[in-house]
Amino acid sequence: MQNELTSKILESVEPEENLEFHLNKRVADIPSYGLLGPPDLCYLIKEKKTGTLSTKTTRVGYFHFVYGVDTSSSASIAAYITSVMNLAGSDTNYFPKPKCKVKVTNGYFCMFDAITRRDYRVEITFPGSTNVVAIDRNGERHMINDKEWSNVLLCS
Repeated sequence: MQNELTSKILESVEPEENLEFHLNKRVADIPSYGLLGPPDLCYLIKEKKTGTLSTKTTRVGYFHFVYGVDTSSSASIAAYITSVMNLAGSDTNYFPKPKCKVKVTNGYFCMFDAITRRDYRVEITFPGSTNVVAIDRNGERHMINDKEWSNVLLCS
């Protein structure tokens, strides 16, 4: 794994063959988390298309750990992810310009709720949709309610 500096955010890079490894590992590690769990995680998937006429696209995962982001609502988290996506799409060292075009396609923000022992995710498809789910240690996805969201705010 290598680190890259993308628009002043130090991100770790996952190559295409390990895409979403840290998202899946986070869920697999839920039983081993201590009282507070891991830090919040922001994960972006970027696509690179080389050349003007090229049809080959490479997908790469970028992630960084986060402290202090406003997690009071899924909208505030979506705004954070969007701001990181906009920075990441405009400047990157991993895919040098002008030889290729980089596009951020997905963004994930993960927060661990120490009370319910679930990982909460705000998932954004760019451009387009936002989805909020809780994932338990078995990898099952659950819809969340306002009370659960207040737990996340407390634990994040």
